[in-house]
Amino acid sequence: MLNNIKKTGIDAQLNLYANPGDAVIRAYNPNYSDADNLSAMIAEIYNQGPRNVSKHCMTAEEYKTLNIMDISRNQIKNPSGFVAELKNTFPNITYFDESYNGCIHIEIQQP
Repeated sequence: MLNNIKKTGIDAQLNLYANPGDAVIRAYNPNYSDADNLSAMIAEIYNQGPRNVSKHCMTAEEYKTLNIMDISRNQIKNPSGFVAELKNTFPNITYFDESYNGCIHIEIQQP
């Protein structure tokens, strides 16, 4: 979240999350160092409840049933082809092409 705020700005990030995520974004202060911002944002994640902020904030138990990752669209030569291949090859994968956030969000259900 910190990197995305720095890339796209606070307002752009506020459009992506529900209220708990917005609270984390609002903990960011452009006058603070990255380390201080990270500390403030992590504290707010715990204050809001990690799972309420993002699916990426999972417990060890949850990782046994679901894995979540974001892949940078800049690292893929053909994002549309990549997404099509995901759909055709892995039926247990849910994906969201988050071009507005520069990534493809992938969720993999574990057996």
